[in-house]
Amino acid sequence: MADSRSYDLAIIGADAAGQAAAALAAVLGKSAVVIHTGDATPDYLSFCEPANFLWRRLDLHEFDLDLQPVAAQRTLHVLDDVTGAAGASFREAAQMTEFLHGAQPADAELWPDFLREVSGRRHRPAPMQSGGAKPYAAPMGAAGRLALDDYASFNALIDDYFADESLKTHLVNSIAARFALAGDEAGGVQAAYGAFSLWPLTIASARALATALERKCESAGVAFIHGPVSECAPSRGGAASLSFANDERVRVKRVFASTRAAAASGGFAVAGAPSPLDRRRGMRASFHLRYDDPPTIGDDATGVRYFIGAGRDGAVRARDAMLEGRLADDAPVMFEIDGNDIYATAAFCPARICEDDVLRDWTGQDRQALGRQVAERISAFLDHADAPPSSITTVLGEAPDIAHANRRLFPVEAIAPPPSLDPVGAAAQMIMEHYGDE
Repeated sequence: MADSRSYDLAIIGADAAGQAAAALAAVLGKSAVVIHTGDATPDYLSFCEPANFLWRRLDLHEFDLDLQPVAAQRTLHVLDDVTGAAGASFREAAQMTEFLHGAQPADAELWPDFLREVSGRRHRPAPMQSGGAKPYAAPMGAAGRLALDDYASFNALIDDYFADESLKTHLVNSIAARFALAGDEAGGVQAAYGAFSLWPLTIASARALATALERKCESAGVAFIHGPVSECAPSRGGAASLSFANDERVRVKRVFASTRAAAASGGFAVAGAPSPLDRRRGMRASFHLRYDDPPTIGDDATGVRYFIGAGRDGAVRARDAMLEGRLADDAPVMFEIDGNDIYATAAFCPARICEDDVLRDWTGQDRQALGRQVAERISAFLDHADAPPSSITTVLGEAPDIAHANRRLFPVEAIAPPPSLDPVGAAAQMIMEHYGDE
């Protein structure tokens, strides 16, 4: 076996979040190696604009990053028995209030209070236990409401505020469904914290950000290894020894992961308590649809993020189908239009498919069928619905189900950030928490 090299840390997952974490660690004076597991989904959709500390630390102003404001997030479809306009949320508060007044005036009055509660509660510590007795009383939320427990469902939060079902469908599609949650799971309130603190939102092109982070890693001396890890053993002083199929071996003081899903797919348990936002038995699929002519939807300006959903019951059906190893026909889909391209993601994909009561792995035909299904659903809303895409690329990402993905449960835990709608920022913050004050 080749002589081992030593690093301060290893990052499992070479996606944008992993590269941001590694580059930041290097800038903070730590030696880092990034492990390509081969499971990461391509970064098709745009990311939230990097946080200010990441801009400064990585000198991102030196790179040609394409930053665009998100004018609106819009759900295009709801069930036929749902009244009111399709749900939407807008960059400007005045636009949101005007939109809600057209559907449900009472909801327009409560929207500012809702935003204040979910954004303010993000930084509130969880209710404490007093000597094993019952928790302290929860603080009052906006408009005199009793703030819901952090582990309440997302549906409980939005039902407490709003009446219009199309708005609630939109909130489930644009927030909960992106974590592969249907809205009725315990702990879903946490999904609202980071989402609304990132609004109004400016996004960075996935391609531009990935290129900038890769170049920063190279200039900062970050090493890359094409894994996955074949063996992992604890070493002296809390370090770990990682071995690979090509006989390469590295010794690291700490193991991190770009996301909790990447840790599970790489064979590592995640250090710390599990998050209620962790996806189980499912994975995300990414799609790249290429058209001969630029696709359009009505008069919407650029910078609109679209969702397709079939009511809140549709999200429940998609989640239950995922747990059973099936694909729901009306599962939520998120997509963006970029010139002649549409980039989309679907979160409710089973890690394995159940056929005749037997679980099996995905095939190329399965991926093709899923890509065609998503393309047909999106095309139904395009101005030229009769013009199919000239090409469809479907890629399946990590399968963060512990029982299935951790075929090798290594005796070393990986440190991973909590699930977030801003995975790059979450991974960078994880590194700052460990090395920023050194």
